[in-house]
Amino acid sequence: MSHFSFLQREWPAVFEAAGRAEGAVHADPRTACFYARQTLAMEWLLERGEMRIEDLEGLCPGVHRRSLQRDLQALVDRRLTRAEGAARTTRYVIRGDLP
Repeated sequence: MSHFSFLQREWPAVFEAAGRAEGAVHADPRTACFYARQTLAMEWLLERGEMRIEDLEGLCPGVHRRSLQRDLQALVDRRLTRAEGAARTTRYVIRGDLP
């Protein structure tokens, strides 16, 4: 039973990332951090509709910018978000076809 099961019905994408972070916390802490950052990003996106790299830097101080860019790109690769713009003007938005 996950500590995040309350997310499953309304935000399955956030639930999935949170569950992965929870499952990896002891065996692979670095992976747990990756999924925790993705969970934060998805929560931000669901509440506000879009995110810039600077927003994620504010949520995850001390994490290298390139790591955060990889986190956001992973959400694009998983087809949860899409990137709009280029280079410094890139913003990430929730895909319209998500529940």
